[in-house]
Amino acid sequence: MLAPITEMYSIIFYKSIGLQRFLTLTGKKSQNKSRVRTSDPVPALDLGQQLQLKVQRMHDIETENQKLRETLEEYNKEFAEVKNQEVTIKALKEKIREYEQTLKNQAENIALEKEQKLQNDFAEKERKLQETQMSTASKLEEAEHKVQALQTALEKTRTELFDLKTKYDEETTAK
Repeated sequence: MLAPITEMYSIIFYKSIGLQRFLTLTGKKSQNKSRVRTSDPVPALDLGQQLQLKVQRMHDIETENQKLRETLEEYNKEFAEVKNQEVTIKALKEKIREYEQTLKNQAENIALEKEQKLQNDFAEKERKLQETQMSTASKLEEAEHKVQALQTALEKTRTELFDLKTKYDEETTAK
């Protein structure tokens, strides 16, 4: 039972040693141990070939596994970047909202200031208009008094003139 296992290990190392060296080594073993009966090497070679295929498949699987790990690592990095971008986008959206609120407040303040200035200007113009109207009304009243005084004086002068003319006409007619 030990002989086939030994041969199997010999076959596994067959690739690394080389076929000619393997045959030389197994030939020497069989010469040294002529009493030990050697069995047919074909099943052992088949088993070695199967083991070699399994080792190759394991190597291929390990290579593929490594590639998958690298791909997974890249995806994880991308995911982290996307997550960071989402955080950045969220922060930027918050800043935009704050800027919009600030601009809205500033616009409201400017509008209130302009409205207050317009109200003050309107009040000042209204005050000046009232002053002008009062001054004009005062001047008009003064002018009306003067006109009335002048009319009264004119009437008095007319009356005096009429009286004088009447006297003159009477004196002229009496002469």
